[in-house]
Amino acid sequence: MWVDRDTVGYVLRASPEDKERLVAEILERKTRNKTYDLAMNSCSSNASEVLGTIGIIAYDPRWTVIPTPADMATALKKSKRLQKINFYSKSK
Repeated sequence: MWVDRDTVGYVLRASPEDKERLVAEILERKTRNKTYDLAMNSCSSNASEVLGTIGIIAYDPRWTVIPTPADMATALKKSKRLQKINFYSKSK
């Protein structure tokens, strides 16, 4: 399925150990196969929690309990691990 919207990719500095932890956590969540829930099991909540396992803060919990893509964009732009931001236009 093609998503008809612009997307943004954040290139973050991570050690080989960090990358292994990220992959392990993603695979663990995949095996759980939990039902989608906007507050507790959304794309943004999973991504922010997974990044948190390696010390990357992907949203500010003081201001929101449900991480959104906008919250993540704001936090990741301030991360000391940010190396590059890639913009992918919806036009092919």
